[in-house]
Amino acid sequence: MHEHKIVEIKERHVINRDYEAVWMIMDCPVMPEKVVVARRSLSVGDVFDPHFSNENVVGRFPPSEYGFDLACDLLT
Repeated sequence: MHEHKIVEIKERHVINRDYEAVWMIMDCPVMPEKVVVARRSLSVGDVFDPHFSNENVVGRFPPSEYGFDLACDLLT
């Protein structure tokens, strides 16, 4: 497992309590910014695997406004 800690939440979009789109910064040295749609609520300090090996991650998107918009579109 390849886990990282969330150090900042830049943006969040929750459509219901089951799914949320999150643009976050993690303590990953390679690509710290991540945009994901997750099946759980994510908070600063959480440690988890942001990749598809994590059953809570529904999708990953480019860490940008465009990527966050795509993640939000998935929830609508």
